[in-house]
Amino acid sequence: MKKAIILTALLLGAASAQAQNFMQNVSQAALDQIPEEYRNQLPPQVYSQLEQIIGQLGIQDAEMPNAVHSVSEPDFEWSEMESKPIKVRLTDKGLQFESKEDGGVAYSVAELPINLEENSEFTFGVLIGGVKLDDKKSIGLIFDYEDSRNYKGIAIFKKQFEYFVVKDGVLSTVKTGLVKTNNKSNVYSLTMSRANGKVEFKLDGLEICTLKRISIDSPMFGAFIQGKMKATMPSFIMYNAETEDTEQTTTDE
Repeated sequence: MKKAIILTALLLGAASAQAQNFMQNVSQAALDQIPEEYRNQLPPQVYSQLEQIIGQLGIQDAEMPNAVHSVSEPDFEWSEMESKPIKVRLTDKGLQFESKEDGGVAYSVAELPINLEENSEFTFGVLIGGVKLDDKKSIGLIFDYEDSRNYKGIAIFKKQFEYFVVKDGVLSTVKTGLVKTNNKSNVYSLTMSRANGKVEFKLDGLEICTLKRISIDSPMFGAFIQGKMKATMPSFIMYNAETEDTEQTTTDE
C-alpha cells in the first residue's frame, strides 16, 4: 500500500498586497516545499483559498511545516506507472504526469492517514501545473480508491466539471456543471473538504460544487490528468480536523 499525507495544493508567489501580507504569516519552511517556478504563477484566488483553509480548519503557523509537503519527500510513496502512452514518474520537482494519447489517463495515488469515521472532517487537495485545459483535456482528484476498477473522482475541464464513480470498471457520471475560473497561469489548485456530512470541491479557492452522502471508505487518494498533455504535481497539504462532534460520537459508541 502506498503511504502519504493528505493533499491540498500550496501555492504562494507574489502579486497582490494581500498575498504579500499573507506570505509573511506563513512559515518559510512550508513555502520552501513549493518549487519557485510554481510560486510565481499562482492566481490571487489561490491565496484566498489557503487563507480560508487555515482560518476554517485552525492550521496554525507552527503547524504549517507538518501540513505542507513536497511529493518528493522520502516519507511518502506515490504510485508510478510507465507504458508507451502513459508515464507517471516521481522526481525532485514532484510527480511528472504524461499522456501521449487524446483519451489517455495518467494518475497517481497514495494511502493517506485521513480519519474516515462518519463524522470526521478533513481537507485534501493538490497543486497541478503546466496544463492547458479544454473541452477534452482535464485534471482531477481521485478518492475512495480501491483499485483501478473501483474509485470516485472529479474531473475539471475548461468550462465544466464532472463528478463520477467507477465501479467494476464501469464509469458512471453522477453530476456535471459549469466551472468559472479566470486562471490564466496553467497552475491549478484543486481541493475537497468534508464537513457536516458534505463534501465541497473547490478550484483555485472557488466552489465548484457541494455534494451530500458521498461514502469514502478507502484511504487511497490521488490526482490525474486526462488527454494528451504533461503536468507536474509538486506539493500537497494534509489536514485532519479535530471536532467536538467527532469526539462525542466516538465516546457515545
